[in-house]
Amino acid sequence: MNSIIKWKNRLVAVLFFSIAGLPCCNAQQPVCDSSLWNHVYNSYRLTVLSQCAYANGNVQYIYATDDGDYHIELKLDSAFSYMLDTGNINNTNGNLICETICANQIFYSDVVPFCQNFTSTVYVPNVNEHVKITGSFVSDYVHGTWNEIHPITEIEIISPTTGWQKTEADNVSMEVFPNPASAYVNFKLATKPSRPVFITVTDGLGRLAGQFQMKDNPKFAVNTAYFPDGTYYYSAVTDDKLIKAGKFIVAH
Repeated sequence: MNSIIKWKNRLVAVLFFSIAGLPCCNAQQPVCDSSLWNHVYNSYRLTVLSQCAYANGNVQYIYATDDGDYHIELKLDSAFSYMLDTGNINNTNGNLICETICANQIFYSDVVPFCQNFTSTVYVPNVNEHVKITGSFVSDYVHGTWNEIHPITEIEIISPTTGWQKTEADNVSMEVFPNPASAYVNFKLATKPSRPVFITVTDGLGRLAGQFQMKDNPKFAVNTAYFPDGTYYYSAVTDDKLIKAGKFIVAH
């Protein structure tokens, strides 16, 4: 039954884009950078449903992955709910996965050639921001066949973040060290997190320097080797509640 529903959803999505091309007949045709496909790691795993599409929604989670991408989980506006497959409903909190490519540190050696001589220019938003994300609309069969926008061409901010709630997470403490940092700065919890912890780092001008997820390990090391010297600000949040916020200095 699940397989029937899955293929039905995919057929609906394909027919929708074939006939209408866009969620709204009066909307401007989205524009995508097809050259980004030259830098997508293992692109064979992706089935293209539409070469160029967009989705509006609220950013729920952002986390860096070991292949150099950022995963953005987007809670879709109701007009875009047709873009979800059963894999999204069952495995991604009912959110659409959206991926920037070659956007952060790469830990897999076989990914490096895909990102050589390429720098991502996609703005990575903040959690809770309402955004429009444009890119290729695909199905990733490796992950139980969920749908994605991958690769992302552009992210536009519709409404800025409202920020996390001004309340502190109960019974959760964190150490951040060393300070100053040179190669790494460590974020360490007293115990393994029961829920994902999201760390946001910005530079002294408020520009995003990185967003990271702590999931299965109480300690996470952020590579600061490529951060310019200066003061950086961080916040660590779980369930929209603040664990810790502060600053650290990078000095090489």
